Amino acid sequence: DDLKMWQSGAADEILWRYNALDSAVTIEIAKILTQEMKALDAGLTFNFMMNLVEPLICITLDGLNIDKSKIAEHKNILSNSLQKRETKFSEVFNGINPHSSKQIKELAYTTLGLNPITKNGKDTVDKKALEKLSKKNPHIAEVISIRNERKLISTYLNMEQDGVDGKLRCSFNSTGTVTGRISSSESVFGGGANLQNVPKKLRD
Repeated sequence: DDLKMWQSGAADEILWRYNALDSAVTIEIAKILTQEMKALDAGLTFNFMMNLVEPLICITLDGLNIDKSKIAEHKNILSNSLQKRETKFSEVFNGINPHSSKQIKELAYTTLGLNPITKNGKDTVDKKALEKLSKKNPHIAEVISIRNERKLISTYLNMEQDGVDGKLRCSFNSTGTVTGRISSSESVFGGGANLQNVPKKLRD
């Protein structure tokens, strides 16, 4: 995808060609897309979305002020709590790493003796499988909780900040949802995230 290409260290000529082709193809299909929009009576929606492009780019470039001290506080509290939970889990189950799918599969189907959930004919402990198993055993529920806590820290408390002014910059998308609300996501340069999904306990 675009992000992987930009971060791949590709030569400037490759990136220039990519951008040139992107622009050329857009122009080539503009007439056809315009006809389709008229047929769907989507002109008002298109104009509304286009009018959002410039202000959203401005917001993206300007960035968001963040409370670094609060982020550090949340990170410290959650990291310490997570470490204690991981250590306790490992002690209870003889060194098992709750983040290791291989070890958790062994725990669930051998140690705990839970009925295996299969996918494509093989035992699995993917996300859906763990959710089902967690309803039958609290230790599997703890595995899910520990993993979610680590993801929360890595996704929202370790978001890359701009080295120049310390602001948070992400992409704001006018066409990112079915309902038409504005969404946010990681920028093409690797900063930011989906800010609408920041858990309530991290917003205080």
